[in-house]
Amino acid sequence: MIKLLKANFYRLKKNKIFYLFLLFTISYIIFLTFTEYRSMTKYNNIIFTNDLLFKYSNFIGILISIFTIMFNGSEHFDGIIKNKIIIGHKKSNIYLSNLITNIHACIFIYIIYIVLIGIIGSFLFNKIIFNTELFIKLINVFLLIISYSSIFTFITMNITSEYLSSIINILLSFIFIILSLMYSSKLSETKYNTKALITDNTTNTFTYIKELNPSYPSKKERKLYKFLLNINPSGISYQLNNKPYTDINILIIYSSVFILLSNFYGIIIFKKKEFT
Repeated sequence: MIKLLKANFYRLKKNKIFYLFLLFTISYIIFLTFTEYRSMTKYNNIIFTNDLLFKYSNFIGILISIFTIMFNGSEHFDGIIKNKIIIGHKKSNIYLSNLITNIHACIFIYIIYIVLIGIIGSFLFNKIIFNTELFIKLINVFLLIISYSSIFTFITMNITSEYLSSIINILLSFIFIILSLMYSSKLSETKYNTKALITDNTTNTFTYIKELNPSYPSKKERKLYKFLLNINPSGISYQLNNKPYTDINILIIYSSVFILLSNFYGIIIFKKKEFT
């Protein structure tokens, strides 16, 4: 395992996609802080550095899917995995070494994001407020990265075709986002809609009445949408950046279960694969 990890980290140091990932992160930081600062000065909005720490999580899944493809996807095509097995490495160790490398690379990038946002934000907006909520959110965001890395490593390692795994990874990352928006939209529905009626045309007098919203989900539907949002990595990201529909402490459990299951079955399937 140690030899596999050393080889992977050596490849990582020379991997162009990793540095492009880092460059994109820095570019996003510049863009985010500039737009937020302009919003603050132009509209007198109050910007909290704590909130900016989690903005990157909204689309980190797309970037992780691309990185995983580019870093691990060619191993099937180039015969790297087959050669590792021939020289005596266990399949489980090969799988775990790639997973650990992916996780470390992506967490490292996000730590760079947090540090730079913290430094720039303290000058432009306000200093980071260290409290229990921030600590729990940071745990959630790191578990989110591990969740994304786990599911995309699962796909990349178990699908021999680099082209097919690329399509599935990228498509799945967008599906996660679309589904999270759908479920959060349903949970955002208000129970009543306010409707304005004109009671006097001459004086333009309005009367406001409340009508039951037909789109408002029932209790069972709300529970279902909450559950589907919580098992979706993008849904967790949405809740870290918006009003949470679930206690953020519970999100840690959902992420942990997601990670355990995806890696457990990922290793089992990979161990059964034949490399000829």
